[in-house]
Amino acid sequence: MKKEFQIVLCLFAISCMAVTCKKQSAIVTPANTSLVNTSHLDFLYTPVTFSTGVNVAGVFIYSESPDYHLVADADEGFTCVDDVARATQVYLRSAKFSSDTSIQNKVFKLIRFILEMQSVNGYFYNFLFPNIAINTNGATSVNTANWWSWRALNTLSEAGPVVSIKAGAFLNEPSYTTKGMAEVDNFYPWLLQNGMKSSFAVENSGGEIKLISEKSYEQIAYGIRPMISAAIEAYRLTNQEKYADMAGHFAAWFLGDNDANRIMYSVTTGRCFDGIQSSSNVNLNSGAESTIEALLAMESVESYPAVKTALKSFIKCSNR
Repeated sequence: MKKEFQIVLCLFAISCMAVTCKKQSAIVTPANTSLVNTSHLDFLYTPVTFSTGVNVAGVFIYSESPDYHLVADADEGFTCVDDVARATQVYLRSAKFSSDTSIQNKVFKLIRFILEMQSVNGYFYNFLFPNIAINTNGATSVNTANWWSWRALNTLSEAGPVVSIKAGAFLNEPSYTTKGMAEVDNFYPWLLQNGMKSSFAVENSGGEIKLISEKSYEQIAYGIRPMISAAIEAYRLTNQEKYADMAGHFAAWFLGDNDANRIMYSVTTGRCFDGIQSSSNVNLNSGAESTIEALLAMESVESYPAVKTALKSFIKCSNR
């Protein structure tokens, strides 16, 4: 029987394997300094006081170019658990966290925000309106078992400070690790060879899988960072250099090795553009999600010298 599966992905990768190199004037080689710059995230960070008098902090969801002013969404809200949880991880994983009291204070207030958004059923409301009222009815904000609740729980468990949530090892379920490695070993190389994809559809007809449609845009940091993390985890588990190389290849997207030949994440400002809409059009806004995902990616890269070396090699190749 003919079956059709629609697979919508937020996964993207580098436009092609670096078999040949082309000159890209917009690409720069990062200096031997830290890739992580939280300046823009610090700008998005904002104090919040609930009606109960509890002082917390959030991060503005949207920041629009050219001056990167902060923008609230009247329908959803101006800050949310989903982004705050990820911002917490950035600060929590900072190399300066153990000694920098300002970073520690940010983490404490962001965690407090998450806890204030937790409902009596244990799940979390996601969005907060500009008038500091919790959005309890929005489709992307209700207190259900959805991604923002899992993001919150993930962050709280890490800040415990118990760092877990590699599911295969944590749950002692080897099949999870096997399935994760299957994606890294098969899907990621295909993506690197065939260019970025925002979505594609395949069809199973008579046991044969066929690609029937695909889209390349919009490309966003949220799609790149999980693949960097997965490739790095594969490298950590196996110690095979090919996975460090893969992670560096994905990370090069942020520094100009992409369809638009644009530097998406600025090491100088800590700002990450919101997405690539076509080979000639970049969304120059820079809100919480893109900024946080870029910083999480750079923190992961910096934790593994082999990955950072691979990143530089792809950037240099693109500069020749």
